[in-house]
This record gives sequence, structure tokens and C-alpha cells, in this order.
Amino acid sequence: MKATREGPVKPTHITNRNNISWIVLQKNLQALKEAGLVREGRQGSNRTDYAITEKGMTVLSEYDELVRNAMTCYDALLSSAMKGTDVGRTWSSSLKLESRSGRTNSNYQGNS
Repeated sequence: MKATREGPVKPTHITNRNNISWIVLQKNLQALKEAGLVREGRQGSNRTDYAITEKGMTVLSEYDELVRNAMTCYDALLSSAMKGTDVGRTWSSSLKLESRSGRTNSNYQGNS
């Protein structure tokens, strides 16, 4: 989808930019079209192009935010590990993960 962010692009541009085969691209484009994330258009009489839809832009923005948040967490974990902080114990004492029954899940508490 990122390849279509700037506007309509030809399939060959997408395959070259992402180093994927035509067959893989076709399957992915079909799934993206069915989900309403990209649309197919025509350039001239026989050239097909693809562009991201409004819904696709929303999903891509949310994905970018998710990646940014994940990288922030990763950086914090890496920083803690480099300082010698026991990240597992820090998390287990501050997080209370409960199962649907309301009982504490010992797998996430650092208990053996």
C-alpha cells in the first residue's frame, strides 16, 4: 500500500520497488482491493494502475502509528536491558494481566 501512497502506480513499479514476483503482487492486490484498501484504474487503453483509497490511507496511518509505538517500546526495553534493569520483574510488578475468569495469569507474572 505504501507504494500507492503518492498516487496511482503501475504494477511493475510495485514489483520492482518491493522486489516481489508478479504472482505474489497479484494475490496481494486482489486481497487489498477486496478489503477496499486500494482501487484499480486504467491509464490509456490498456494500462492498469493502482491507488490507495481513503480507507487504505486510514489503515496505513494506523499501521505507521503502531510501528512507531512498537519502536518506542523496543527502545525503552533495550535501554533498560543495557542499564541492567530486570525488565521482566519490572513488568510483572507493574502489570496485572488477568484471564477472562479474573484470575491472574502466572505466565505473565514471572512466576515459575
